Amino acid sequence: MRKISFKLLAQIHPITIETNAKTTKELALEILRNDNLSRLINVETMISSNTDGFGTSTKTINVLVDPNTMNEYYFDVDAVLPEGDILLFVTPVTSKFGITTDKYRIIADNLNSISKAITAIEEVLRNDINNEDQKKMKELQELEIKAQEIKKILEKRYSR
Repeated sequence: MRKISFKLLAQIHPITIETNAKTTKELALEILRNDNLSRLINVETMISSNTDGFGTSTKTINVLVDPNTMNEYYFDVDAVLPEGDILLFVTPVTSKFGITTDKYRIIADNLNSISKAITAIEEVLRNDINNEDQKKMKELQELEIKAQEIKKILEKRYSR
């Protein structure tokens, strides 16, 4: 048995448990079995949707940091913990992901460019078109329809 101490941001003194856990997965199970720790340390990744209108979300995970080596340990990656008694700082890390306003505008601009290019190609080929060109024209028209469908979906999903 060894002692693993957890220092949380909101607490002055670390919380210590005795455990045989050698990996982050085993440690996560120990935390879940401990009523006090399971209320303080979330071993699950928390994902929440923002209401910014652009589909972005946040992901928060608790990272365990060994202050001696500055190694980081994550509950969703089964890593081997250092041997012996250790102190781990519990640090919540939040990251934002999903489509943003800038990404939406880039996608919409590219879809508009595709539609304009297809229209220009149709105008050039309209007068003198053979069977091979007709097949390619049909493929271009189908691509334009798909581009418009994607644009409508994005507009509906990400417009304020």
